[in-house]
Amino acid sequence: MKKLYIIGLTLLFPFLGMAQDFTITGQLKPRFEGRQGFKTLRPADENLDVPSNFVSQRSRLSFLYASKENKLRVGLSVQDVRTWGATKQLVIGDANNLGLHEAWAEILFTPEFSLKAGRQELVYDDARILGNVDWAQQGRSHDLALFKYENNFKLHAGIATNAAREGLYKSAFEVSNYKAMQFLWFNKKWEQLNLSVMLLNNGVEFSEVATPTPADLQTVYAQLYGSRLEYRNGTLAVNAAAYYQGGKNNLNQTLKAYNALGEVFLTVGKGVKVMVGTELLSGTDMDAEDGISRSFTPFYGTNHKFNGLMDYFYVGNHANSVGLADHYAGVSYKKDKFGANLRAHVFNSMGNIVTEATDYDKNLGTEIDLTAKYQLTKEVGFQAGYSVMSATESMEVLKGGDHTKLNHWGWAMIVIKPTFFTTKK
Repeated sequence: MKKLYIIGLTLLFPFLGMAQDFTITGQLKPRFEGRQGFKTLRPADENLDVPSNFVSQRSRLSFLYASKENKLRVGLSVQDVRTWGATKQLVIGDANNLGLHEAWAEILFTPEFSLKAGRQELVYDDARILGNVDWAQQGRSHDLALFKYENNFKLHAGIATNAAREGLYKSAFEVSNYKAMQFLWFNKKWEQLNLSVMLLNNGVEFSEVATPTPADLQTVYAQLYGSRLEYRNGTLAVNAAAYYQGGKNNLNQTLKAYNALGEVFLTVGKGVKVMVGTELLSGTDMDAEDGISRSFTPFYGTNHKFNGLMDYFYVGNHANSVGLADHYAGVSYKKDKFGANLRAHVFNSMGNIVTEATDYDKNLGTEIDLTAKYQLTKEVGFQAGYSVMSATESMEVLKGGDHTKLNHWGWAMIVIKPTFFTTKK
């Protein structure tokens, strides 16, 4: 952490004398995990079915400079992400642990209109389509230009174009990322309603040949259109969202897919809330023959917070698959510095699960997630959780492994967010 602090001060030292507002914050997030059936089913081979235990850690240092006089805001965030023990105790240098998470400047043309350019996090609405994936120690950030208008409503327009390197001629884009992306987000709030509309055009590089020349490379685009509505009235909260995807997917298949969500939260006692919800993500039948993909992809959202915490769906997996119907219910409790949440999920596929000889049931299994947190101080918090997944034979068809075994995962984390320096009063 000291290394990050020195680097950051060196980069931003010129700003210290003239800044109207300048803040240096940090984050240390060590997390222990014990995995046995996390993200996929436990293997049938007993010699391989051994739990994985490890501690990962994010060490992040962030700087924020803001000057109304100069109509400028600047943000920098550097971080080190590692697994405890992965680096020798006596080491000359680390390999790719230190990274630049954010580096952006925002030009304030008027109090309402600005341009934010550079590497930055994108978090919109419930983070289903665009989120920073804060659970992952590395997090997610984008390289793009973001035009923002914010007055009695908000209108954001983002434009990104990516390349693997500088070059004289076109070359293959070998980074696991979009080649180009544009989005438009509208948001309007009333006393009890919050409405958002999202339009997103996502371009990925594709080639029909295994070893393409630059002339073989093309960018195929998928479009997303949708809206989210939130209603709040005292003890009652209702969320609803619907999105449609068209165009072409990353395999250059015609895409016709949708996502729909509805959930209700009700406060039933002091600090106690109950909830129930359903999310549908369309999928493609395994025996489909029309060449059309009906598999919805939630693009660049914080997918860990949806569809169960064990990450069986849409967290680097389950793309171009049979989709998901997630029916869930839960109860949460919060008092002073303590909070706890219990949620149960029943998973079903949206598309048919079929092999050469068998047509399987759409029921995939049940997951139960229990989490708790305690905020010791403003800067120090503790979190922990335990999850179990009881899967069906249909899940085994999709994931492999042994569906008769109980899958479980436990974790405990310390989140420390110090403010090292600030000029704000």
